[in-house]
Amino acid sequence: MNEYGRRGTVLIAEDDEVDLLFLQEALEERGGAGDVRSVKDGEELMDYLHRQGRFMEDPPPRPALILLDLRMPRKDGFEALREIREDPDLRLIPVVILSTSRMEEDIQRAYELGADSYITKPDAFEGLVEAMGVLEKYGFKTVSFQRGERPMNESERRGTVLIAEDDEEDLLLIQEALEECGNADGVQSVKDGEELMDYLHRQGRFMEAPPPRPVLILLDLRMPRKDGFEALREIREDPDLRLITVVILSTSRLEEDVQRGYELGANSYISKPDAFEGLVEAMSVLEKYWFKTVSLPRPNGEQPYIL
Repeated sequence: MNEYGRRGTVLIAEDDEVDLLFLQEALEERGGAGDVRSVKDGEELMDYLHRQGRFMEDPPPRPALILLDLRMPRKDGFEALREIREDPDLRLIPVVILSTSRMEEDIQRAYELGADSYITKPDAFEGLVEAMGVLEKYGFKTVSFQRGERPMNESERRGTVLIAEDDEEDLLLIQEALEECGNADGVQSVKDGEELMDYLHRQGRFMEAPPPRPVLILLDLRMPRKDGFEALREIREDPDLRLITVVILSTSRLEEDVQRGYELGANSYISKPDAFEGLVEAMSVLEKYWFKTVSLPRPNGEQPYIL
């Protein structure tokens, strides 16, 4: 966790005053208002982050999370996101796109530029309150932060969840936790990083009966033959695999592991709870966030698998 703590500053980059007001009210409604700051375009966002321009005399706190609109004057959200991800001092700040755009190319481009997730603004205020509630619960209570194409519909996003876990007892608990929150269908597993890459490339024992492409990978770190870090690096370097959502699920709470996971491109990092009830809660929040709130890109060059 960074120095501002889990409930640190949320920075909203939004040029529409009405949308900004709704966002602030939605965060307040869900009890996640805390320290909320705002900027009106990409230029002002970068000034804020670099503490320059009007932010020089009274430097603002570094944000724990950025909610980023795409269509803004002077510098749009895409360009600002690119600059954030290319800056060594800023690139690990979580950035969630919050946009009215449902265009395939916008969702795809945002993930390619390094967005942590992409939320399409709901039409009604109640939907925005619900989305902010899920974001707040996932981002500030479940995830550890460091010190394709068109969006899928409901049936498509409930595709295969692939668990990479070598510990049979932990695997059983994760499967039971997913079953508890109603997401047991389409769960597959592999026991190490080598088998994970075989699964994704449909080679080795997966060649004769190619398995479904996963919508989400739950990735352990400490595995034999090839660990989670190496597998994650290979996934992010492969043009056909790099946009698959990868959530690290590990017993490690070491700062360097969390940091390295995000540097290699993990979408989120969850420390395994000690009790089964905590694991069920974590899987429930993860399911609600990734399968009901976030827009996901489609895999390059192929249709998603529909269960």
